[in-house]
Amino acid sequence: MPFVAIREDTRRKVDITDYESPKVALGGVSFVCRDCAAPMVIRSGDFVSPHFAHKPGYEDRPCWFRRVAESEAHREAKRRIAAALTNSDFFKGGRVEIEYPIDTEAGRRYIDVYMELPDGRRYAHEAQISGQGIAEFAERSQAYRSQGLEPVWWLGGPARTRENIVWVKQHCAWLGELDITYQERVIIDERDGSDGATSIGSGSVGRGRYQPARA
Repeated sequence: MPFVAIREDTRRKVDITDYESPKVALGGVSFVCRDCAAPMVIRSGDFVSPHFAHKPGYEDRPCWFRRVAESEAHREAKRRIAAALTNSDFFKGGRVEIEYPIDTEAGRRYIDVYMELPDGRRYAHEAQISGQGIAEFAERSQAYRSQGLEPVWWLGGPARTRENIVWVKQHCAWLGELDITYQERVIIDERDGSDGATSIGSGSVGRGRYQPARA
């Protein structure tokens, strides 16, 4: 389920990751899904990042967020990636947005983390921690490039295979790698790498590195 929803009163989008205590800050506000327009509520817990969830009774509405059914690990990965990019001097002045919508030939989809640099370069950062084959990497990468976006794949878990890493290095300008601890939250380590990677973010359970895919 998403981090971003639409306020019913102002029709403006709200990113729940902007709030330390969203249930307090946004108490009494009504929200709808930006994809299917169904009513949404805020959910959170000790091991669940605050996020929006559909109210029961609207399952008949086609919805991208319901179809992809992101895991807590995936939500936490994209939250950390967005925070790391925002706070990194390497991308100073860049615009970073979670769940950025684009319309492709295959239909509307939402980029995990969108980044636009001051010089106009645009990137689609995608956390991939479930298994995915080369054909899907290629299809999704082409879909992003057709919209003027350079894909950046952050690989972790079952997706972090030698075959996938080699493909990304050969076909994309940048590669991100995530170390995942499934029992706890996904995080990105801020410690400097020793192999030319740009380490960004912070945490203590897992780690992530962002580096040029081709030297």
